[in-house]
Amino acid sequence: MKDAPVGPRAGTVSMKVQFQNGKPGEEIRVSIASFVPDSEEALDSLFNGTFPVTSATQDLTVQFDLSACINRFPPDDLGPYCLIEVSLSLLNNGVVQDQQFLGSMVVRPGQVVAAQPVVLTAGHNPPAITTLDTARVVESALIRYQLTGNDPDGDLTTLQATDIVNGNPDIETPYTFFPPLANIGGVFYAFQTNFAGANEIEVSLSDSKFNSSSLDSVPALPPNGDVFIDSVSVDTTADSIIVNANPAVDSLELVFLDPNLQTVSFVCGGAAPPDFTANHFACKRPATFTSSTVVVVPIDFGGNPGNGLRCAVPTASCVPLPAANRVTVPPRIRASRVHAIMRPRVRP
Repeated sequence: MKDAPVGPRAGTVSMKVQFQNGKPGEEIRVSIASFVPDSEEALDSLFNGTFPVTSATQDLTVQFDLSACINRFPPDDLGPYCLIEVSLSLLNNGVVQDQQFLGSMVVRPGQVVAAQPVVLTAGHNPPAITTLDTARVVESALIRYQLTGNDPDGDLTTLQATDIVNGNPDIETPYTFFPPLANIGGVFYAFQTNFAGANEIEVSLSDSKFNSSSLDSVPALPPNGDVFIDSVSVDTTADSIIVNANPAVDSLELVFLDPNLQTVSFVCGGAAPPDFTANHFACKRPATFTSSTVVVVPIDFGGNPGNGLRCAVPTASCVPLPAANRVTVPPRIRASRVHAIMRPRVRP
């Protein structure tokens, strides 16, 4: 939201609204009201109008006069201001399908106020998990799993996983998605307390209206990949992550973490060249940072993960823990080469 910098008598509000499955006859109604202090009339309407739905995501520009609102509030240390409330409704032939309230906001001439993205969805169906593969504890504090799911209304916004230790919930690891998703699928990661020994993970999906899927769970087992890492170096450029691994492996998944927030910042990586003449990997850096933590997870020819290696970013040399402290890898037979699926959708 922003006010025109020319003075306190006029203002412009610009809002980006995410729509799902727009249909003929649908409209967006925008209502903006100002608070009236010390009055029985709690709100005074500044704007109330509708706009046709033209696309899945569209920008709405609403102009209204701020003078009456600003005159109700004495200026504070930052100058004149107006306290407003904004609500957005999705209409279908005049009938309200969904409504969101943005709450109260302080608006000042010439300044910008940021608000959370708004999702309006006509349907009210919960998302569903279609597949959840066996989880693998690829590092002492990290679990890898694969999941697919969908939402009939196209407004899936959250994936939540919780590791279970001896029957007790341990750490919740959320992923959030904007724009919302109709379908979800790929490799995801969940935290566990360092060396806690999770027995399983529980996973659920939820949408913009807080509808949730059924809770699903799978065992958390040791990694089964026939692959290992001796050492890694990680460097960064303005827009890339560069990794050199030894020995050469089939592919790597690079899991960048925010340990303080217990969140996965993003995941990238890829397959090695077919002739395995190089062990050099690079991927685009979707988030800005000066330093970070990464768990480098090797993937074998059958698409199975091995023991991951936790490293600082950047680092010139990173080596595994002593063998006694690694997650046990059961013996297995090497399979034909299959690249790992990687499609995480994360907000840093």
